Amino acid sequence: MSVRFPAAVALAALIASSAGAATPPPHLAARPAATPKTTTKSPGGQAAATAVANAEKAFDAFTHVHGYTKGFFTFSAPDAIAFHPQALRIHDALAAKEQAINNTEPDAPSSLRWGPYRVEAATSGDLAFDLGTWTMEGNGAGWFFTVWKKQPGGKWLWTLDTTAGTADANAVPATPVANAPLPVKRAPATSADEAKSAVASLDDALNRVLGASSADSALTGGKYGMLDAHAVVLTSDRAPASTPDDIAAALKTRPANGVWTPDGGDMSASGDFAESYGHVAAQDGTYLGHYVRVWVKRGTDWTLLVDLYGASGT
Repeated sequence: MSVRFPAAVALAALIASSAGAATPPPHLAARPAATPKTTTKSPGGQAAATAVANAEKAFDAFTHVHGYTKGFFTFSAPDAIAFHPQALRIHDALAAKEQAINNTEPDAPSSLRWGPYRVEAATSGDLAFDLGTWTMEGNGAGWFFTVWKKQPGGKWLWTLDTTAGTADANAVPATPVANAPLPVKRAPATSADEAKSAVASLDDALNRVLGASSADSALTGGKYGMLDAHAVVLTSDRAPASTPDDIAAALKTRPANGVWTPDGGDMSASGDFAESYGHVAAQDGTYLGHYVRVWVKRGTDWTLLVDLYGASGT
């Protein structure tokens, strides 16, 4: 599953519907989203976090009226990716359906509703993520994770979207996922290029360690104890984890001794906030899932603010 669709309304069904109008999912009255949380302190980062929260809400409202396809095209960058189960470019996947809509074929309004819950942004205010919940009557509820990037004209568009766990539709949490004191201001690197190189090296190093040991030992102990004090660990079969016990339990579900391979990512202009993503395969090449990470710079150190693993078929 991907792109905040419940299992019954997965991306496959939307792509397959390119030959005709989509069937409306069960109706769900709009649920008020929790006020988005953030630990971002810089003025640029705070303004970006607010802008991204507003963009996510506008995305939800637009799609509710105009349908999945139009919504996902309008609010995503041309090279935006989702996972089905492997990474694909959402514009390429939905191109035929979008063309049909542009030629006046109607698209069913969406009754899948969602909203931002936690938003974090770079101090430069050009790169951010949000974590939020979606609900749909008869099809359960869950969490989504989205990376947003500010475009040259100032508009925010999402560049990566994926499922981020399960949730109780009647118990959307009312407290922050990362309920901790505000962190110290992130320190930018000498340059964004230098920071990008540093994160790529850390990502590769972590992947090598994950290929030789379990995720819980790789991420919480020793030289590669990289989790930030405000980290959230996301796994497709459970709610977001931010306490030590929940994080340990979530990490134990990750595949051990797999082959973790980077596929892409992005870096903020301030050089203090980065996204990386890739895929995981078994030793025999069988595709197991994907990972997404958000790295932040604390003083001279890079730490993982978000560690997400999406298993194939979820």
